[in-house]
Amino acid sequence: PFLPGETYVAKVCVSHIGTSSFTVQMDYVHPKGEARAKVKLVQVFVDPKSQNKVAIPQQFLPALEVFYAPAKN
Repeated sequence: PFLPGETYVAKVCVSHIGTSSFTVQMDYVHPKGEARAKVKLVQVFVDPKSQNKVAIPQQFLPALEVFYAPAKN
């Protein structure tokens, strides 16, 4: 559990880059090394008018690739 007053480390990376979406993975760890939580957040690019998914804009890919680390199961 997360306890008040304790500090945790958040390890954040982009764990998947698809054609229209990417996944951000966050692992929260107690400083002693105990895993406390895992969060996966999928972001999908959509056309604002049609609400249909669209390809990730090319200008975003370099920034995503900097933080890319394949997911470990």
